[in-house]
Amino acid sequence: MSLLRFTSLGLCLSLAALTGCQHYQWGTAAAGQRQEISHVYIEPVVNQSGLPLASPTLTLRLEERLINRPGHKLSGDLDVADYVLEVTLIQAVPTPRASLPEDTGRDLTFELAVQADIVWRDAVSEEVLHEARVDASSLLVSRQNLPDAIYQLSPDALDELARKILDTEPLGWGE
Repeated sequence: MSLLRFTSLGLCLSLAALTGCQHYQWGTAAAGQRQEISHVYIEPVVNQSGLPLASPTLTLRLEERLINRPGHKLSGDLDVADYVLEVTLIQAVPTPRASLPEDTGRDLTFELAVQADIVWRDAVSEEVLHEARVDASSLLVSRQNLPDAIYQLSPDALDELARKILDTEPLGWGE
């Protein structure tokens, strides 16, 4: 009797699994449609801000963030790209924000504000799709002096700038 119950239970579970999985689909695209993937080529970042190592750091942060976004791929070849992103880092302003309570004059909190001009272009027609100025900043609490704090702040500020750049038009991607 238990063998009959075990067999009928297994048959019912198999039938439920097959009918339940029949209409399952991967992703968020409508049935029968593929989600379109866009390819983005990132021009090397131009650094007019004077911030040391900002150009390769920002380029790397843009590429890392783009690689992790669904529906979009980083293109190493301009010929296969759908969009071209041009970034010019125009300003990096380090600012001391707070001092020790004893007012020794030694700053403990630093902010690095960075600003970039961006241009999104269509890779085929080279038409400008969107131009914008993007701002970002990062804070650091440290016992170090301002030049040392800049080296600690710049990766975080540039990562935040990369996130904001990739959230702009024409694609407006959310993470």
